[in-house]
Amino acid sequence: MGFVITPKVGFIIDQSIVFGGFALGLISKNPLQWYEVFFKLYIGLNLVLMPFAGLVTLFCKIFGKRIQDPPKPTQYLKEIFETTRCYWVVSLLAAWPVQRYLNGELTAYTMDLKESFVGDSIILNTLFMVFFFLLVDFHTYWKHRLLHTRTFWYFHRNHHSFFDPSCFASFGVSPFESVLTFGPLLFDQLEIANQFKLCTWLHGSVILFFIVLNIYLHCGYTFDFIENTLPKLFINTSAHHNLHHSKTKIHFSELLTLWDYLMNTGATFYNKQEFQQKLEKEKS
Repeated sequence: MGFVITPKVGFIIDQSIVFGGFALGLISKNPLQWYEVFFKLYIGLNLVLMPFAGLVTLFCKIFGKRIQDPPKPTQYLKEIFETTRCYWVVSLLAAWPVQRYLNGELTAYTMDLKESFVGDSIILNTLFMVFFFLLVDFHTYWKHRLLHTRTFWYFHRNHHSFFDPSCFASFGVSPFESVLTFGPLLFDQLEIANQFKLCTWLHGSVILFFIVLNIYLHCGYTFDFIENTLPKLFINTSAHHNLHHSKTKIHFSELLTLWDYLMNTGATFYNKQEFQQKLEKEKS
């Protein structure tokens, strides 16, 4: 059978992250400052991303093509709870590097692009940035597959209770999965971070793109232009990811669908008629 995280153990792990991570702020150099930074991050994420998710939902309802039946009101509430809990964990992680930045301490981030270069060659540094981006996205792919194993399924099953998700489910994941996804924010705490720099605005742009894309992936609607353009760039789409929520064993890529094709975990892109036929066949 193999080792499996039971619901009881999984619940303890998740709660330990939520409350234990909050308590760790007491060991920072300036606890009051740390908690101030944490709460500002948490409130800011909710005040910005929740209304944005609502606006995207409204836009999709007016101009998009619905993939499946809309979620029930109770599902929206569950999605919002799961997402705000994820923002809580992200804020716990981000508070550490932000506090260091505010105190003028050396960090892994710099606003100067050249300062983040390794050597002087623009070509080599461009290749390095592409490699770094692919490496991070490769990590998200295998993290996702790991969470679909019997051992770690507990930490991902709630996200898949949103069979037909909405924008509010975009980050509706468990605390454990939140750490696996956003844990690299703590890279700044390592000694090596003082020698290895990341360009703040470039790195931030990639994160912003991932946030916007992830909201689209869970919106439950499609737009022909987006669905016809992004696949050519091996970038994930709402149709592609919606199949993952309905089938669970395909389409593990989170940003680049490239990994699904290379690892043979990809299927045909969403076709509404074909998909409905598959659903009816499974029900019969």
